[in-house]
Amino acid sequence: MDTDHYGIIRIQPQTIGLANPRKDVPIRLSNHKVGGGICRNTSGGQLTRVVSGKSTKMAPKTMEPVARKIFKGVLFLEVLGVFAAYGLYYRMNTSRDFRCTMSKRFPSVLEVYYKSNEWAGNYGIREADQDVWSTSQE
Repeated sequence: MDTDHYGIIRIQPQTIGLANPRKDVPIRLSNHKVGGGICRNTSGGQLTRVVSGKSTKMAPKTMEPVARKIFKGVLFLEVLGVFAAYGLYYRMNTSRDFRCTMSKRFPSVLEVYYKSNEWAGNYGIREADQDVWSTSQE
């Protein structure tokens, strides 16, 4: 074992029992007081951790943070969609002029509004709108 002036111990791979080590490339182990026994196999670029004389591979990073961000983004979009749908319903429910505009531009959306009100038990909105719009056109 050799130690350089930074306190890094250099040993041969076969000393700590790595699988299929390259004999010509030493492994640099950090000082146990500084690095906590983490070493780097310079031949494969893999990090290993030395625990009581045995080397074990460290767990790879998971996709959990990425999945959490995607989930939060989807949840945000769903909440935004609910608020937008409520805002559209509120505007159609309070303004007959807006319903007239919707009947010209998006008649299918207005039909959904009428159907949802009829399903909820509010009948007569469609007929009242048609009466007002027919008298205003004459």
